[in-house]
Amino acid sequence: MRTIAEEFRDSDDDWFGFASAQDRKDGHSLRAYLLRYVDRIPEHHVVVNVELVLRTEYPPRGVRPPYLSVVHFDPGQTADLPLTWKRNIEDLKFDSTTTYVECGYDICDSFSDAKMDLTARGFYVEPVEIPGATYRDPDELDDGPEN
Repeated sequence: MRTIAEEFRDSDDDWFGFASAQDRKDGHSLRAYLLRYVDRIPEHHVVVNVELVLRTEYPPRGVRPPYLSVVHFDPGQTADLPLTWKRNIEDLKFDSTTTYVECGYDICDSFSDAKMDLTARGFYVEPVEIPGATYRDPDELDDGPEN
C-alpha cells in the first residue's frame, strides 16, 4: 500500500487531502440520492466508494461535471458486506462496477456535515512515529465528560 506522500508525489495536483461527510438522518442522504439512479445502480448493490468530481478538464465521455463516480458491487447472499468486499480485493476478484452519475451542486444537501482538508504541494509531512510512544486506537481515547 502506498503512502500519502507517494500518492501526492506521483500526482500533478497542487492540492491533496482528505474528505469526510456525514449522511443526513432525515431520509435525504447520499444513499437516498443514489436511489434515483436505480436503473444504473441496482438497489441490491452495495456502494463502496463515491468520488465527487466538481471540475475536471477530462471527464468521462458523455459526462459533465459535477458528477459522481460510484463504485458498487453485487454482494450476493453474504451477511458481512465489508468482509466480502475485503476478501474480493484480497482474492483479486474485482467484480465491481463503476457508474458515472451527473449531479448538481445540490448533492451537498445530502450531507449534514461535509468537509475537505487540503494541503498544498510540498507541505505534506508524513506522521512521525516516536520511539517508545504508545499509540492508541481512537476508541480507546478519553474524550472527556459527556454533556
